[in-house]
Amino acid sequence: MVDPARIIKNRVPPPVVIENVQVDRTPRDVRDSIEVPPNSGQMEVQYTALSFLSPNKVQFRYILEGFEEEWVEAGSRRVAYYTNVPPGVYRFKVVASNEDGVWNE
Repeated sequence: MVDPARIIKNRVPPPVVIENVQVDRTPRDVRDSIEVPPNSGQMEVQYTALSFLSPNKVQFRYILEGFEEEWVEAGSRRVAYYTNVPPGVYRFKVVASNEDGVWNE
């Protein structure tokens, strides 16, 4: 028998890690600012969240500040793709929620 009032909710949001950034399929160091040369084709950002309880239920959203106006709801997808980004200074942000919908900042 299960008492819904006694179900414990996970209140700890999963920490997010940017694992890899590639520009035109060339890996870049994620610890530093990344300068992308003009006329670059594709930028790929791979990220994940550290969750040991239900990693398959982690949800993501991301934004490339200065390029996108709103957060992209990525669901369980762990990669963001960009093409034809105009010259400028941008900041990539990604957040994740745990299996109970608790989002990190």
